[in-house]
Amino acid sequence: MAVDPTFKRKGISEKLVLSIKEHFPNVRYIKLVTRMVNTEGCRFYESLGFKRSNYKHEGLNPDLYCGYEFSIEKNKETQA
Repeated sequence: MAVDPTFKRKGISEKLVLSIKEHFPNVRYIKLVTRMVNTEGCRFYESLGFKRSNYKHEGLNPDLYCGYEFSIEKNKETQA
């Protein structure tokens, strides 16, 4: 996922990530990777409730990328 820098800080990225729940109601987890140097992206995902994980994407250098996971079911329980 990427948003043109011209449109940053307008809530578009958050809406894209959270829309997964609406469009794919059977999804229980969201897993992603981002570049470690993308500290702004890392803070963004953490602000949405993603937790740093050991998830790695095949073909990406694990020294350059870090994984994140978000449990939709766990967050449903805490919101109830």
